[in-house]
Amino acid sequence: MRANETTRRFRSPGVWMWILAITLCACRSAPRADGDSWAQPQFDLVDHMPVTSIAWSPDGRYIVAASTQGNQIHVWDVPRRKFVLGFERSASVADFRELSWGPSGDLAICDGNFGTVKLYNSRDWSQPRVLGSDGDRACWTSAFSSDGRELAVLGGLLRVYSVTDGHLLRVIDLVKEVSHGMPFAFKAIGYLPGTHDLLIGGDDFDSPDPHSQLTGHIWILNATEGLPHREFAAYRYEPPNAPAQLISLAISPDGRMVATGTMTGAGAGQLGNVTAAVHILRIADGSLLGTPLDGRGVGYQQGIQFTPDGRYLLVALGGIKTTHDIDVLDGKTFQQLATVHAASTVYGLAIQPDGSRFAVCAGSRIHIWSLPPPH
Repeated sequence: MRANETTRRFRSPGVWMWILAITLCACRSAPRADGDSWAQPQFDLVDHMPVTSIAWSPDGRYIVAASTQGNQIHVWDVPRRKFVLGFERSASVADFRELSWGPSGDLAICDGNFGTVKLYNSRDWSQPRVLGSDGDRACWTSAFSSDGRELAVLGGLLRVYSVTDGHLLRVIDLVKEVSHGMPFAFKAIGYLPGTHDLLIGGDDFDSPDPHSQLTGHIWILNATEGLPHREFAAYRYEPPNAPAQLISLAISPDGRMVATGTMTGAGAGQLGNVTAAVHILRIADGSLLGTPLDGRGVGYQQGIQFTPDGRYLLVALGGIKTTHDIDVLDGKTFQQLATVHAASTVYGLAIQPDGSRFAVCAGSRIHIWSLPPPH
């Protein structure tokens, strides 16, 4: 197997058959495990910058890549496996999940750290529309509603725009109104499918006790509200383990569950290490449904996403001292089905809109694997 290709790991007894197959023929991908074609490696897109954020176009044709270490945006034609377009923004962005692509083909890009968002349309890559202006307290990440009519931009302010005409529909000062003055409390955002209601992920105090610790929380903001009406904890402070803070979230396609990611393995010292990992919660009441990776010593959950049909929950694990795994979990039972490996630290995950493939960015490479078709 060539050096630019990745390998995978299965919890199945087919290891010696795999070794024999590689010895007998120069196969590009590993054989099936237990008769199922789990997460077959496809190919790599090799960039010349460290890629830290990716998004897949709604028609499945393009993957766009960005880097926190530069202001370049690169567009890859996936069927042709070819770099086709590059453009610049005014400055780089510090967040790893800065790109989002709407169902109508609009690509939202945070343009520097001053709150400006640029909307490109992948049909013709025409001159972008500009939303926001300097002084709006940054753009860290964004999300489109499932009908493509709204774009929510998360920074110190939460801004919601009309995609049709760029009109600012509402703005909420999250730092002032929600997070008790903490400027970087909010990390992730997503729309409930079929609605204009938002889930906001970030950190809040574990309890009203003045000595409580910050842990990961979810806020729910209805389309007609000026402030979130409900909050529930994704993580609890459970000494001697360090408190877990939320860095990513994914909402199930049926809108019933939210999966959250944290910085597993972080910490040390007096508070200990974070042992919590992916938590799956029922949105209706905040109850905890599953903790499939807790206590396993995995790394940061830099990318987490359900497939469009909800069959799988994919978790991309980052961190310098980890094995750079991408875990494939059952979307209903949360059982671990397979694990594949990236070549280096994983910073982002994207799933092809038809659910047939997924990609992660690791170093300067974008690895692409296939997923098995529905039975």
